[in-house]
Amino acid sequence: MARHLIVIKNIKAVFVKLNHPKSITFIKLNGKTLPENTNTSILSFVVLYLFIFILGTIIVVITGIDPVTSAGSVATCMAGIGPGLGSVGPLSSFAHLPDIAKLVLSLLMIIGRLEIITVFTIFTRTFWKL
Repeated sequence: MARHLIVIKNIKAVFVKLNHPKSITFIKLNGKTLPENTNTSILSFVVLYLFIFILGTIIVVITGIDPVTSAGSVATCMAGIGPGLGSVGPLSSFAHLPDIAKLVLSLLMIIGRLEIITVFTIFTRTFWKL
């Protein structure tokens, strides 16, 4: 929830800057000013999460699944939130999905469970250098 709150506070700060270009705005959380690098890290995480969600939804739609079911199944797998929408809803399962869609959703489930930054860090060259 803190990530969502920080994103909303950043959006508010942008609108304040539009109206008052010379103002100096600080993002505060629990009464403490959030350091700029932490703010950037959180915003990067949220943007990356949304990008992966959209990309995953597009890939699942390409396999022949309707957009509502695709978005619901991707959200379910990435966030681990339980039943999805559409044909993967509370009374259904993922059994009818094509194998490639199940593979993509499985990868998204791993990415969502391990945290996105951690998964991408594993694939960097500097991670493997000792």
